[in-house]
Amino acid sequence: MKQDPNETDADYITRIKSLASLPFDKNIFKDRAQTQGNQKFMKNFKEMTRDEIIFSEIVKSFPVAEEVFL
Repeated sequence: MKQDPNETDADYITRIKSLASLPFDKNIFKDRAQTQGNQKFMKNFKEMTRDEIIFSEIVKSFPVAEEVFL
């Protein structure tokens, strides 16, 4: 979380402290982890092979996004 340009230091600290009172939703982080994992997998895989057909077929072979991440 970044401080807004027109936000005072005191307001920024208050906003950060207010985050602790929000309910924790682990699905938000799970979705983010899956997305980041997929992006990293695709980047690494593109470095291994430049054949777009092979790349596309392998990525399509994963039925669930979580499997790509794992």
